[in-house]
Amino acid sequence: MRFKTRLRVGRIAALLRVVQALQKVDRRCILHLTPQEDDQIRLILFPTALSSVAAYTGLPKSYWFDGYRIESQSGNNIGMEVDLQNLDRALKSAAGGDAVVIKLAKKGVPVLTFDIRTALGPILQDLPVSIMSSTRLEECQEPDSATLQGVVLPSLANLCSVVERLKALGNHASIKTVVGERSSFTIEVCGLCQRGCRSDAILPDTCSYSKPPPLGGI
Repeated sequence: MRFKTRLRVGRIAALLRVVQALQKVDRRCILHLTPQEDDQIRLILFPTALSSVAAYTGLPKSYWFDGYRIESQSGNNIGMEVDLQNLDRALKSAAGGDAVVIKLAKKGVPVLTFDIRTALGPILQDLPVSIMSSTRLEECQEPDSATLQGVVLPSLANLCSVVERLKALGNHASIKTVVGERSSFTIEVCGLCQRGCRSDAILPDTCSYSKPPPLGGI
C-alpha cells in the first residue's frame, strides 16, 4: 500500500477552509484516496451513533495536487480515518512552506506524513490514521440529497439600488420568482400600501405602487 503526492502551495489556504468547515460538524473524517483514473479524492463525514450528519466533499486532483501516485490491493483505493484537528494543524504549518509532499508511511502505526520544505529547513508532521477495510470504504458513499434549485440574482449594483429604495418603507421584503417569469420584490407597510419591484434585471425604474385590500372597520 503506497501513496504519495505533492500539494500545490497556492491551494493550501482553500483546503484549510474546507477542513475547518468539516471540523464544525465532527472531529474525524474519512479520507478516500482514489485510483489515478478517478479525478477526485474525497473527504467524507459518515453518520455514527453520536452524529446523524453526513457530508461529502470531492477534491479534483488536477486542481489540488501534482504527481499523484497510489498503489493498493483494493483496486488502488485507500480509505483512512483522519483526525480533522491534526489535519488542520498540518495545513497551517504547510501554509508557510515552499513545497509540501504528502505520503502514507508506517512508523509503528500508519501515518499520513506532511513533508514541508521551508526557507529555514524541512518540517515533518505525522498524522496517525486508521486504515479502513475495502468493505467498509464501499459503505461510505455520497449521501443522497435532493437536486438543488437556485435563482441567479441580478448584479449587486442593481439589487442594492432597489433595496435602498425599499428599506425606508419596512424591515422585511418578500421575494417571489416564477420559472419563466420575472422576479418581484414586495414590501407591505401597515396595510396602507405595497411597494414592489418586478423586472428581469430588477432595475430601480420598475418600482410600482399598489393598494392592498381595505382593512375591516376602516
